[in-house]
Amino acid sequence: AHRASLEVPQIPPDSISAWTLTQAETQEAHRGGMTGFASVNHAGRLCRELLVPKNCESSLLMPRPFPPVGELQGRIAIEGVTQSPLYHATYYLRPRQSEHSNELQLEHPPTRLVLASAIDDFVYASCVDARSKATSQNGPGLLVQDEKGRNFGTLSPKGCSENYGFTLKTHTEFQASWVGDMTAGKLNCVDQHGALLAVTDNHGQSQRVIRIGHGANVGVIMLSLLGIELLRHDMRSTSTPM
Repeated sequence: AHRASLEVPQIPPDSISAWTLTQAETQEAHRGGMTGFASVNHAGRLCRELLVPKNCESSLLMPRPFPPVGELQGRIAIEGVTQSPLYHATYYLRPRQSEHSNELQLEHPPTRLVLASAIDDFVYASCVDARSKATSQNGPGLLVQDEKGRNFGTLSPKGCSENYGFTLKTHTEFQASWVGDMTAGKLNCVDQHGALLAVTDNHGQSQRVIRIGHGANVGVIMLSLLGIELLRHDMRSTSTPM
């Protein structure tokens, strides 16, 4: 069924502090959320309805710290400029290594992260654990999947330490790399050509702002950023050096 367009509150684009996001979905957008694990299928695109329009930028707010201390699973809201929820993310933390030694041998790796609409709970994309060194050579990794459970790419650290940054490698030519001060939450995201896609910074004491440039995909950016925080948690929870 066709998903009606959703207009996010807008501010004139000529204002320096204004960020605009229009979710212009097409009839090709599928409804109904994930249909299960499908490792043999590849997704050529992800969250196609969440591209930032030309000559616009998007600003979103997420809580920090993420994941919340002491919470093994939960859901957070991702807000727009008016602090109204636009998306929600459901997350599941990986148990410590001694508790999940056989977990990654399962036929269907556990879901770690789900990004969905705050309006109607439509699932845009999700992440599951990467199961082998072939998909994540530098330790913990996440397979990024579309709304039908088809693999889009792998999010993993660039090295044995989070200080090297993280990269999303896809089944297309597109790649996204995150670099910066992981602890302070001040990151830059660039594509395979070095073009800046997004930046993050702290917003007050309890929020983080994500500024996303025109032409970038909000779903890809948000899922990657949230996934990075889960991977950082995984790296701290194992013997992997930081």
